[in-house]
Formats: sequence, structure tokens, C-alpha cells
Amino acid sequence: MDTTTLNIDAMTAAARARMYRFLAKAFLYPMKDSLKVLTLDGSSDALEGFSVLHPTSSDFQDALRQLNHTLNGGEKWLTLENLEFEYNRLFAHLGSAKCPPYETEFGHDNVFQKTQAMADIAGFYYAYGLDVADENAERVDFISTELEFMSFLALNEAYAFEKDISEQMEICLDTQRKFLRDHLGRWISVFVKILMKSTDNRFYRDIGRLTMLFLREEAVRLDVVLEEVTGPNKEVGKVPDPFDCSACTPSA
Repeated sequence: MDTTTLNIDAMTAAARARMYRFLAKAFLYPMKDSLKVLTLDGSSDALEGFSVLHPTSSDFQDALRQLNHTLNGGEKWLTLENLEFEYNRLFAHLGSAKCPPYETEFGHDNVFQKTQAMADIAGFYYAYGLDVADENAERVDFISTELEFMSFLALNEAYAFEKDISEQMEICLDTQRKFLRDHLGRWISVFVKILMKSTDNRFYRDIGRLTMLFLREEAVRLDVVLEEVTGPNKEVGKVPDPFDCSACTPSA
């Protein structure tokens, strides 16, 4: 592979890594520091840089423009108070969350399937010497954690291209294909569908749409067919049956 091609591939992989990291930060609990990153360097570096290096669909380009417009001109959507309120309403408190941001809340209808999926996700992280930090209260299937893992893989891919290490390139690409197919890509569409129905906040609507379209672009780039789940687990949002002990009343 010639040097020019290697450099372009390395730059593209690095741009993809920045996009994954940008999206991962967008789904974290909103704080002053993270908000600065999203509204300043994040939007120009991750969004514009990626679109220049990587050919994308018109829908994706439209989503990029819309998010940039919201970031640069939608102050009322980006106040810390508004974002905190909406984040808590949408994502926090799993039992009452409008849109749970966890993979295993979608398409796993019993605790055994969920446990197996969580173990598989953790296995991907451990294979690269990664673990969820002790101070991080989130689960391994949290959307930001999964996006951050894909960012890590893309960075490794960029390094492999830069150093022309073909074996490492293939390993990184294969892991990305498997993780996108078996985990992140399988639930993102239904998650975003629920998110779009659950909020009028432009920031979260724009971030959700961009994330879904970006992962579809990634599936095409990685030649992955996504088998997407169609809805959340049966128990999510289910109202328990009322307790009735009339049958327990002892007979006279």
C-alpha cells in the first residue's frame, strides 16, 4: 500500500474516532466542561473534519448541518439547566426513563439473555485491556461506553495504518465489524426512534438522528448487515399488575 493511501486511511480512521468520541460525550450527563467541548472544539473538529474526509449520504450531511446549526445558534436548547432537566427525564432512573440508554434494555426479554449480552460486551472491552472505571457508575452497555469503545478501536486502526501494520489493521477492523453488528448497531435505530418521540429538545433530537445515520454509514463502510431489534424489552415501562389477594382469603 503506498504512503499516500496509508496517510488518507489513517486520517479517515482518526476522524471516525473523533466522531465516535464526540457522540459518546453528547450522551453523558451534561456538565459545564462537557458542554464546552461539545459546543466549541467538538463541533468543528469532529463534525466538519469527518465530512471532509469521508464521503457520506445526503441525509447524513443534512444531519451534520442541522446539529451545527443547533450548536451554534440554539442557545436555549443548550443551557445547562435545560439539558440537565431533559437528560434526567429521558435517560436517568432506569425504571422511569423515557428512553433507556442501555443496549440490553432492547431485544432481550429475560434476565438470562441480558446477562449473556452484558458478559459478551465486557469481553470485548477486556480483550483490549479495558474496563469501566470504578468512579463510573454506568453499565458496560451504556451508549456512551459503547461509542467510546468504537472510538478506541478506530484510533487503533489509525495507528496501524500510519505504521503500516497490516495484522493490527485487520484485527481492529474485524472487532469493529463484530461489535457494530452484535451490539451497538443492533439497537440504535429503535433507541433513536423512541428518543425522537420522547423529546422536543433540538440538541437531543439532532444528536440521536446523527448517531443513527453515522452508524448506518459505518455499517456500509465496514460491510456489515445490521439486524436491528424492533422494540424495547417487554418489561421496560410495563405497569405491574395490581396485587389482589382475594383468592387468599381463608374460607369460613
